[in-house]
Amino acid sequence: MIFSDSKTQSYFNTTAKYYTAHYTDKGDNPLVGRYLEYLFKYCRDKKVLELGCGPATFLGEVSAISHSSFGVDFAKDMLQIARSRCNITHLIHADANSLPFKNSSFEVVYSLRVFQHIRLRECFLREVSRVLIEGGTFLFDFVNFYNPLGMGRWIASSFPGFVYLKADKQSDLVRLCSRHGLKVISVYPLQFLLDTANMQKYFPCLPTRLFRRNSIQNARDVKKHTFFFPFFFRLLLVCTKSSSVT
Repeated sequence: MIFSDSKTQSYFNTTAKYYTAHYTDKGDNPLVGRYLEYLFKYCRDKKVLELGCGPATFLGEVSAISHSSFGVDFAKDMLQIARSRCNITHLIHADANSLPFKNSSFEVVYSLRVFQHIRLRECFLREVSRVLIEGGTFLFDFVNFYNPLGMGRWIASSFPGFVYLKADKQSDLVRLCSRHGLKVISVYPLQFLLDTANMQKYFPCLPTRLFRRNSIQNARDVKKHTFFFPFFFRLLLVCTKSSSVT
């Protein structure tokens, strides 16, 4: 197995325990609940694949409501934690740019908090489209180019100690998905600021109560604030695979 980005792979192997402790194991993390709200809407009773499943933050919950669930990650240490936390049979060590599945294998594919770290976007989306059935659903989130924190984090990724991360324009991603037969049908705002775990990592001098307040604010219903949608730090795109793609 040849992995497309060994540096990023090494980073997530190294930080697997930190990620689990500060993000996955936070049972009161409202941002996780916001992600799950959308996943439950689309994954119920479906055959589901998560790309970049990590320590099964989402897959552990989705597996309880889906018909069957599969998880792929290129970080072995993440998968080891996932296996210790959840009773999920199909956890596979593989590269999302070269998936070990037949064409049209899944009704739903999702990838959360992953796309910003992927360099070979065309290859990634080509594989998503290949393993998704006609009319199937693909969900993924991205860091927004038009949010100052998103832009700042993208710039910071060029410095030592920061994993690769790219901020994107929604319009660019709509066109990119379209090239692979994936039509964007819905856009949902996820968070305006950084999540709690990243606030603690990047701003350790700030009081813990501010992290909690920020996390709650990120996860509140923001539908009435449509003016700010284009400036949210993280947005979720929902796509459907068109019938013209084979």
